[in-house]
Amino acid sequence: MVHRSPGGTARIARMPSTSGESRRAALALLGVVAACGAWLLAAALRNPEVPFLAARAGASWITYPSPPTALPQPAAPLDAVFHRSFTLEHRPAAAVLRALWYRQGAVWLNGTQVAASEPESWKVPVAADVAHLLHPGENRLDARVVNGSGPPALWLALAGDGLDVATDASWEVVLAGASARPARLATIPMSAWGSPTSLRSPVVSNPLAAARTNLPLLLLFAAASLGALALLRRWERKQGEGPARLTRRGALLLFALVAVAWGLLFWRVRLLAPVWGFDTQSHQEYVRYLLDRGRLPLADEGWEMYQPPLYYLLAAGLLKLTGHTTLDAAATPVWRFLGWLIGLLQCGALLAGLRVVFEDRVRPVLAGLFLAFCLPMQLYIFQYVSNEGLHAALSTLALVLALGILRREDTSARAHLVLGAVLGLAMLAKFSALLTIGVVGGVLAGRLAVRKVRAPWVWARSLGSLALGLIAVCGWHYARVTAHFGKPLIGNWDAGLGFSWWMDPGYATSGHFLRFGHSLTEPLFSAYHSLPDAIYSTLWGDGLLGGASLSALRPPWNQGLMIAGYLLALLPSLAILAGLIGALVRLVRQPRAEWFLLLGALGGTLFGVLAMALKLPFYAQAKAFYGLSAVLALGALGALGCEMLARRRLAGLLVYTLLGTWGLCAYFTFWVVQGATGEPTAATYAVLDPEGLLGRSSAAAAQGRTEEAIALARRATVLAPDHPTAWGQLGVLLARTGRLEEAVTALREALRVTPRDRDLHAQLAALYEKAGASAPARYHRRYAETLPKWGQ
Repeated sequence: MVHRSPGGTARIARMPSTSGESRRAALALLGVVAACGAWLLAAALRNPEVPFLAARAGASWITYPSPPTALPQPAAPLDAVFHRSFTLEHRPAAAVLRALWYRQGAVWLNGTQVAASEPESWKVPVAADVAHLLHPGENRLDARVVNGSGPPALWLALAGDGLDVATDASWEVVLAGASARPARLATIPMSAWGSPTSLRSPVVSNPLAAARTNLPLLLLFAAASLGALALLRRWERKQGEGPARLTRRGALLLFALVAVAWGLLFWRVRLLAPVWGFDTQSHQEYVRYLLDRGRLPLADEGWEMYQPPLYYLLAAGLLKLTGHTTLDAAATPVWRFLGWLIGLLQCGALLAGLRVVFEDRVRPVLAGLFLAFCLPMQLYIFQYVSNEGLHAALSTLALVLALGILRREDTSARAHLVLGAVLGLAMLAKFSALLTIGVVGGVLAGRLAVRKVRAPWVWARSLGSLALGLIAVCGWHYARVTAHFGKPLIGNWDAGLGFSWWMDPGYATSGHFLRFGHSLTEPLFSAYHSLPDAIYSTLWGDGLLGGASLSALRPPWNQGLMIAGYLLALLPSLAILAGLIGALVRLVRQPRAEWFLLLGALGGTLFGVLAMALKLPFYAQAKAFYGLSAVLALGALGALGCEMLARRRLAGLLVYTLLGTWGLCAYFTFWVVQGATGEPTAATYAVLDPEGLLGRSSAAAAQGRTEEAIALARRATVLAPDHPTAWGQLGVLLARTGRLEEAVTALREALRVTPRDRDLHAQLAALYEKAGASAPARYHRRYAETLPKWGQ
């Protein structure tokens, strides 16, 4: 039913919830969840572009046991040769071989090729009757797998009368001519691949141990939380009966306090070097491009230049406004100021949204704002050079505007036009805002449909105006991208841009999505263990150390407090989970469009993270701050959960004290030593060679003490067996003394760690040629000619 208010704004009359409406709400929720789940499952099992290794009965996926690395790898075809011998007493009457290759390969049985596949069909098993090729005695299986965007992997099962041979850890494998190794099961997580020297933490990395070390400070935080809670209760009693309400004046005062806390944090680390952050150098290159050339770049002109331009235009404009024409140390405070401003917009939007959701009830608004403000992923991402914060702030603002429209039952053109414009700005910050657009548009359309609004002019004035505002603001950018690349959305993972790359593990298995717990015992780089650990470690702390590839190359956060915070974060995690369950129950019993919007924003973010984790199964791909646009939902759910957990007085005292302790711990994690910049020094890199053996080896070689240099390099390989430079240096020194066989062995060990190093392949080719081994020389020469240098 539609009527007009005295001011002329079209409104939809509120209707009481009915059992039928509740059933429709429940069915709608189940339908959306089922559809999203079915899409993800179909993509994992059927889409050849999705690198998911599905478990199958009869055999296991196996791959080469390379050590883990935090560095991206250039996409280039590499082959792996898998081998297994087995003995038969007699030839079986029937034997069937089934095989799968990730992504292309062939199988030979006793020297005869019996099966092969192409990349387009690698998820479809190939079967062949091979009984006639078997014979009593020793038989040999060989499989060659080629993959250009991940590690080659094989699944094979040979079964027949008294015959059962399957891929497992007993197979032998050689990758790109590297040293032969027993195969590794693909289901083994990266966290169990070994602990490379580069990722060893120089501080306590266990949350329980870190909490014990920082116990006096944590007790101080708990005491401060108890004091604040006592003051709050005293003020609430003065307000009389019923829940205390947050007035407009109170809201302004609260925002001022948040702004001061935010400002103090940024001032404390105002000199933080802009070397920290995820792809920060590439983000700076974007701004430098704007400053130097005065025009927008195209996606194929730089690593991050596929991003929409709003953040970079603001940064370049602010730099010019403050008299900076280059990105030097003097411009650092400008970056910091821009991050502070964007973070302030985010905080203001969070406060406004929570006031709408909880109808100005003081306690849940305070709890939700405190939880959202103190989220570590928010505290660190706004301090990095990145467009993530701007996208999050604008998406949060759009959700707040949508909440207002839903609360007022507003269908006016102006309100929807403004909402569309804000969504357009979010799309100009990052095209991940498509998720927010889908949720906002879906909930607004669903509201009209549920209220049985049939008037075309109402739909046109509302959703039509929203679309108009959206297209008017961001349409030009996506039209420009389409004109150049044939599609509106493009990323640096698109092969056509020339930045083809991948990272470990390079594939996903079901265990990657189901395992959890590593982030509670060793949170740094726990993304190596599983997707849930990746989310937890980057949500409740900077678990990837600002994108550092070495644990020693870490931002100057208080790492002890941060690691202790992972243990304290169990309370807000429990509150969010309880709030989620409570919100879903309430939504089914008494549907409210506002909660549909918030849960939709959170669900849409989760869907996006899962979809990208399937498409790009890289350990660093799954980051919680990709969900910063759903922080309003997290804050609201956390506040709702705290209310549910704190129904009794003593429970409430415990819950809010623990919440305050966690929040202060998170805040002061980033309250670093004043003046700290975090600039790496020469000592920072000592973790790679703690005894300086390689430097001493190079010095000895330069002075003609070759045997001493060899001994020092050999010791370096013992202390750091996964250090490719140590093996490479040892191989070069051995080659100088004519020990070609030992040199080849050393260089093959180096290839075990970095099989895509074309210089190593060139060196091996030269050694094989000198030794008269023409076939392996040609093999490595081909790789040396075809493998790109990373960055080219």
